[in-house]
Amino acid sequence: MEHNITYKYERNFWWDGINYHSDFTIFTGENQGIVIEYFGLEGDPYYNIMSDEKREYWRNYPNWHFVELSPRTLQYEKVEDFCALLKRCLEGYGINCYRLTEDEIWKKVKLRAIDRFTKVVEGFIQRCRKLSLTSEKLASIVDNHKCASDVEQRFLELAQKFYQSSLQHLQTTGEEDFDGLMQKAAAVIASGQTVFCRKSGTGDLKCLRYILIDEYQDFSELFHHLIEAIRQQNPQA
Repeated sequence: MEHNITYKYERNFWWDGINYHSDFTIFTGENQGIVIEYFGLEGDPYYNIMSDEKREYWRNYPNWHFVELSPRTLQYEKVEDFCALLKRCLEGYGINCYRLTEDEIWKKVKLRAIDRFTKVVEGFIQRCRKLSLTSEKLASIVDNHKCASDVEQRFLELAQKFYQSSLQHLQTTGEEDFDGLMQKAAAVIASGQTVFCRKSGTGDLKCLRYILIDEYQDFSELFHHLIEAIRQQNPQA
């Protein structure tokens, strides 16, 4: 990506009827190119046999250059040294390794980065909602949290703002998300309102004899609060 080199990750090759996935594949033409494999479990007898078979496989395809890396390659190399080593190797096979500027790299990853960041923030907000956190409670937790890096610190600062904005939006519009509905349901039942209505008729939670819960280990704290509220109003259930 940084050097504008088009590659395929785990591109499949057919090998005696087996769908073999190489680590990285760089095409230099039709049905030719460079294959990079990282042999990370070097030393294991079975793994060594498999590695030798891969080496033999690529020796039978002269249009493909085989580059292998291992823990020994990285053991005494710094990141910069390893990148320089790989660059020299690729340039030896005619690949132009010209590093893009930060702006050029950002243009390439922008949509993917924004999409990933959005999903992470969405997950963060959902976790906070499932813990019934107010924006003040979240701020207190973050203030007492020791961040492992500047990146984590910056993320939490932004995530707090997004969470606060999300709560404000729900309050302003009168809308509610699923976690908010769960919170309200538990509160309503805990207040003593146990009669419910549905298309097939009405019912009363106090009349329940059994509560059957499937996959309880995957339930959130909100579900647990809801069950607790029902059992407070109906201890015999």
